[in-house]
Amino acid sequence: DTLPKEKIKGAPADKELPPPVKAAGEDFPAVFGIDWEIAMMRLQDANIVKTMLGGFVNTLAQQADKLQSFKDALPQSLDDYKIAVHGMKSASGFVGIVPLSGMAALLEKAAADGDMDTIDCLHDVFIREWRSYKDRLGVLTANDAPPDKGEISDSELMFILEALSSAMEDLAIDDADDAIRQLSAYTLPEYAAREFDDLKAAVAALDQDTAAQIIDRIKEAQ
Repeated sequence: DTLPKEKIKGAPADKELPPPVKAAGEDFPAVFGIDWEIAMMRLQDANIVKTMLGGFVNTLAQQADKLQSFKDALPQSLDDYKIAVHGMKSASGFVGIVPLSGMAALLEKAAADGDMDTIDCLHDVFIREWRSYKDRLGVLTANDAPPDKGEISDSELMFILEALSSAMEDLAIDDADDAIRQLSAYTLPEYAAREFDDLKAAVAALDQDTAAQIIDRIKEAQ
């Protein structure tokens, strides 16, 4: 059976098709190991992704050095190693570096299980790969002009810092990451900006004491 001709209607001539969805990767060059779709899904904004990548690059060596110091002190430092590599898993996963996040997850589990064999096999590979992203991302972050960001008010800064402080006390990782993301979206006052890279590193490493000290210094400087 066929429909009568009078029942068959063509699409209106002036009806426009919806615009194609822009892929997250179109905002960024290809970098081995980075899934831009994941980074955009978590951070929602290309400028924030670029800002977070800059922070990741700036703290990358510091985190690698700290993990290496804990590796050198194993097995006595297993708890510290587990906390540090968890922070590295979170930091790399947040900006879409899937291979690093995956290796860090394996090392975190090995540390939790006291599995020294896995740590011995994987640690050096992980550290080498981790450090390699300084050059891979350094070119990207160096060539990007910093995005225009609005200035944060004193009250907004204090509110986010209080939320970050509570999140770090409870080791609520997602909430702490969200607070750092919010701060990254603003131009911070000079007294806070000079502390921010160290604060991001402390949060990424789940270093509660250092994060608390930095937050207190920012509050006192206001």
